[in-house]
Amino acid sequence: MALREITINGQTILVEVADLKVEGQSADNRREPTAASAESGDMTDRIDQLLKALTTPVQAACQAAGAAEWSLRINIGFGGKAALPFIASGEANAAVRVTAKWKPAA
Repeated sequence: MALREITINGQTILVEVADLKVEGQSADNRREPTAASAESGDMTDRIDQLLKALTTPVQAACQAAGAAEWSLRINIGFGGKAALPFIASGEANAAVRVTAKWKPAA
């Protein structure tokens, strides 16, 4: 697993990214160009936009409620089965968990 930094509203967060075997990657981990690699930047932008869309309202709600700290855990999964020359089936799933903590009044 690798960590990637993403900045949302001036706040840097760490995102854990799983290292997966990619089609076109040889057994000795050398990468070979594939059509998917050209789209990886677009997917990164989409994930950044999704994180911003989820994080911004949660942050605002926690601040408005007076939470001392909060965390947001997002699990996103993608899968598919290929049958040449097209993707035969695909699926995506996601789960969101928000945790907030308040300090007792003094």
